[in-house]
Amino acid sequence: MNRKQFLQQLETKVKHLDYDVRQDILNEFDVHIRQGVHTGLSEEEVVRSLGDFDEIVDGLLEQEEVKTQQEEKTVDQPVEKDKPSKKITVERASKPVQNTKYLDLDPNKIENLRFEVQNATVVVEAGDKFEMDYESSNENSELTYDVIGNVLTFRQESEDNKGIFGFFKNTSKNRLIITWPGDLDTLEADVDQGAVRITGLTIDELNVECDMGSVTGQSLIGKHFSLTSDMGRVTLENSQADSIETHSDMGTVTIDNCTAKLYNMSSDMGTVNANNINADADGTLKTDMGTVKVTFRETPTNTEVIANANMGNAVNPYSDIKNATYRFTLNTDMGSIVIK
Repeated sequence: MNRKQFLQQLETKVKHLDYDVRQDILNEFDVHIRQGVHTGLSEEEVVRSLGDFDEIVDGLLEQEEVKTQQEEKTVDQPVEKDKPSKKITVERASKPVQNTKYLDLDPNKIENLRFEVQNATVVVEAGDKFEMDYESSNENSELTYDVIGNVLTFRQESEDNKGIFGFFKNTSKNRLIITWPGDLDTLEADVDQGAVRITGLTIDELNVECDMGSVTGQSLIGKHFSLTSDMGRVTLENSQADSIETHSDMGTVTIDNCTAKLYNMSSDMGTVNANNINADADGTLKTDMGTVKVTFRETPTNTEVIANANMGNAVNPYSDIKNATYRFTLNTDMGSIVIK
């Protein structure tokens, strides 16, 4: 089948999923097929290279089921508090991690978490004590950890990468779930293929980068958050920070019920949606192709709102506010702008 036929059949199979999830899935496969065509293959050849259609659908639905189960877990909002400065010296350790729920280390001596992941879903959530659960059905998938000073680094490698189908299949099979009991200075995650979910933590600096996969933050407190995905949706909910930066090359970018002094949201191809955010802030929201939506928590009185839609409608109810302390700039090259 060609690209159009494949996408139509796929859309039928995933029609029960949320709209944004469906669009992200279809966009990812659309781009993959188009990239294959640019290499000289026909659409039919690229589609055949993806593998059995039913297996693709099963892998997709299994991954979304895992995400849904994780989203149903509730975590209390952390309370912001001052952290005493600590000087920690921890002996270096470099060890493989088996499929176990136990790792022998003291979380009180750790202030920084790092994740270098090739192909897995990564979940970090707040809890009363440190727990780790690494699950993999692939014998070629290996997880190791390294402790240097107060920095704990997890590294995951997998030889079973099979393009976009491998992504959907393997990221649902390989999962690293961390429960963390304290605050963190930094949390960094660099993921080639796989989803990332961070929930309920106080983190001064959060930096998550995914090549292919969704990024989600929930109930977070900190100073600076940066969440990016090349191919996947980016979502931040019920969180507060001095500055929030979210970006997706191809996917929906959403901030919901957040508070910040500075917002920077962008998508090359996707909707940018800021819902229930504070108006007394500076912000830049931009998409090359898609809609920009903003809903302020309170009516702006000291915030200048500038809306530019090159090819689309822009309705700005706050266009008469000038010389204000704060400024929001909203831009779309091909799409509309909605402000409430």
